[in-house]
Amino acid sequence: MKDKLLKLCNKKQFFTYAYQQETAHRASNMVDRLMDGMDRFIYAARYFHSTNKSAENLIRSYALIHNFSPSCPQTIKKYDGKISPAERLNEFRYHDNWLHNLLIAASRNGYRRIPHKAV
Repeated sequence: MKDKLLKLCNKKQFFTYAYQQETAHRASNMVDRLMDGMDRFIYAARYFHSTNKSAENLIRSYALIHNFSPSCPQTIKKYDGKISPAERLNEFRYHDNWLHNLLIAASRNGYRRIPHKAV
């Protein structure tokens, strides 16, 4: 154990270089938690198969489900009844059913028409 620890200490300069940069972002528990969920999802899907496009579709599907599925009751209460991360970000929802909300948002392809003002 001591040898492994000393070997790690000898590589200190490689680990600390990133932290010496003033504008470098630091990893946080929130990011780690999100990445842990994604890692479990990718493992359950048995990692990536065939093309880069299929890998991209897998990650996009995870992001959609994560952003539109309901949060736990404590989180919903914390954010004044906003059910999902997408609703908290956009401050509105299309439909009360989360799956309908996902389908409507995905069918709009990121485009939201701004209503014209009456003259």
